[in-house]
Amino acid sequence: MAISTPPTPDDTQTKPNGNDAAPVPATLTSPPLWLCDVTKEPVAPDACLACARNGRPEGCSFTPPILEALRSSMKSDAALRAIYSWAAQQDVTVLRVSSLTGCTRKAWYRLIQGTPLETPSRHWARLRGTIFHKALESMADETVMAEQRFIVDLRPFGVKAAIAGMVDHYDPATGVLTDLKTMNTWKKLSQYPDLPHKHHIAQVWIYGWLLEKAGLGYPRKMEITYMTMGDIRTVPVGLPTPEGKQYVEARIVAKAKAIVEADPTQGPKGDAQADWECRYCLFKAACPDKRKTPPKPKKKTAKAKKG
Repeated sequence: MAISTPPTPDDTQTKPNGNDAAPVPATLTSPPLWLCDVTKEPVAPDACLACARNGRPEGCSFTPPILEALRSSMKSDAALRAIYSWAAQQDVTVLRVSSLTGCTRKAWYRLIQGTPLETPSRHWARLRGTIFHKALESMADETVMAEQRFIVDLRPFGVKAAIAGMVDHYDPATGVLTDLKTMNTWKKLSQYPDLPHKHHIAQVWIYGWLLEKAGLGYPRKMEITYMTMGDIRTVPVGLPTPEGKQYVEARIVAKAKAIVEADPTQGPKGDAQADWECRYCLFKAACPDKRKTPPKPKKKTAKAKKG
């Protein structure tokens, strides 16, 4: 069943490095939110900003406006704070949609350890995506749902968890669900024959499940809009069959159960489906199930001509 979010407290809270755990109240000492790009040591945002304002060291390109935007993007929004408040009262674990489309062990690591701190350089891709989303949200028509959070309680399915997800764009009048993805590439998106990616399709299907459980009906059409700094491409996502919808729900329940009911000392087995999941995983050093992936080949650089 879907649940509505309860009233939200007025205090501003910040999530440590985008972690799924409950946000840290701003009244506490400001915790490190990232690693220094130069020293790779944990640094509190105020100290990082002070360094940037007073002449940042060589090797750091992050100016105060960018750092302020980075910190702002890591703050929990009102709906998310309300969700965690409700979950704490109900003694259920909140899982994000991203936890259900990737490696089960990675989602478990994030749940019990929090996400390891990263440098602002590693955060930039997510901040860039946030900028796109916020800009498009502010321009959305009032008749559509833009950047709206939904939550579904899994206790009726026998799991002490709730699934929370943010739908980028849904038009109730037409029944069209659109998910927005930013890509870090300078190539034309038409040169990518494998769009939409399989894990993106799985994510959109879960958003459809969330909308249906919220009483809005299942979308009549689904699509993903991929964006770069110089290109845009929208690709259709096929609707699942009735049997496919049942499979999606069964996978959601099974995945959530595996994450929240795993042995606290052993964890669930890793099930990454692609090399890149392990190559870029922040927990790969500790994971016993990581795939043995070859290093990503270095790009060839043009040799300077002798003149």
